[in-house]
Amino acid sequence: MKVKTIFAVDDDREHLEYLKTALSSKGRAIFTSSDGRRAISEISASCPDLVILDIDMPFASGLDLCRELKRHDA
Repeated sequence: MKVKTIFAVDDDREHLEYLKTALSSKGRAIFTSSDGRRAISEISASCPDLVILDIDMPFASGLDLCRELKRHDA
C-alpha cells in the first residue's frame, strides 16, 4: 500500500514540528515549508495527497497559495 503524503506550509516552525510529529506517527510521509514563496515549487515536486496551508503568512497567504496550486493543476 502506498504511503500517503502530506505537505504543510506554515511560517510558524513550532506548528510545523507539531504537525510533523502528530501526522508522521500515523504512518504518513510529511513534507514541510516555512516559506510560502517557495512552497509552490516544493509542493509541485513532491506531489502530496494532502496540502495543509496556514492562511496568515507574510509574502504569500494560504489563500494565495491555494489559488496558485489550482492554477498549476489546471
